[in-house]
Amino acid sequence: MKIIDGLNYREWQKRNTELFSKLERSKQKELRNKGYRNKGWDQVQKSWELLKYSCQEFSIFNHKLSKHDLLGAINHSILEAEQAKVVANESLENLERNYNQVKEGLISPNEYRQNFYGKPCPFCGKKMVHGKVRYSTQSKQEAVSRGYQYKDANGKDYINQVGRFSRLYFHPHYVTLDHKINKARCPELLFEASNLQIMCWKCNQKKSDNNNFEAEQTSNFVSDLAREALNRYKNLGK
Repeated sequence: MKIIDGLNYREWQKRNTELFSKLERSKQKELRNKGYRNKGWDQVQKSWELLKYSCQEFSIFNHKLSKHDLLGAINHSILEAEQAKVVANESLENLERNYNQVKEGLISPNEYRQNFYGKPCPFCGKKMVHGKVRYSTQSKQEAVSRGYQYKDANGKDYINQVGRFSRLYFHPHYVTLDHKINKARCPELLFEASNLQIMCWKCNQKKSDNNNFEAEQTSNFVSDLAREALNRYKNLGK
């Protein structure tokens, strides 16, 4: 039996159907017009991507927990961890190779970013995307319908965008090249390759000029991990 991301074909279909049924009729019609077809492996996977853009993110882990499948959720977490380890090793090798190319001026910033298409963001873990034609639009309304809008650090609606008069709106997890140490504070590091890092646009916007962002993210991750562990595995007492 073919298994993708820990689910078989029927489980993929069922997950899509459950999430699709919770949408308003107008949203369902909109998704159908965009190509929602819950039949056939390719269509089922494409439909899931459409649903993720239109709804709040609903992970396989949460799906299994909602069905009280604790063992399945744990097994999927282990599978994701193993996959993340493989991807991380590949990313490190890729980063080292491309770092040398950047250092020697053999690759453009855009070509460098393109190498991280489909890779997880080092800070939020979301899959990053690249390609202006596919992952941007000149219509703000279209950007909202695609799910590009998100809440910024102040809780306000925000969409990644460039341009003053002819705006382009981008996917929240579009690949960006960031300066680890803010270039305004340390202009001498502006063209230093070792001061560059890859991250998704949403995390880049959240980071802003905070040079302590990475340390804060690590601290928050450890705290969240400890809190989740305590919530799931209660103290049995004496």
